[in-house]
Amino acid sequence: MEEQSYRLFRDLIPDEWAVHEYRPDYGIDLVVEIFKYIDEERERRTHYANCSLFNSSR
Repeated sequence: MEEQSYRLFRDLIPDEWAVHEYRPDYGIDLVVEIFKYIDEERERRTHYANCSLFNSSR
């Protein structure tokens, strides 16, 4: 179930965002780095922020 939720999350966010999983899980499930492409070829991107996602059901 966890892998399915990670896959669904990745399918819903923009391609330029980077998702990092934490294994073993110590309360942080994923860290997302938010980027935006800065060229028309979609090769260069700039970094905006980091966001940690927690699973509070544990």
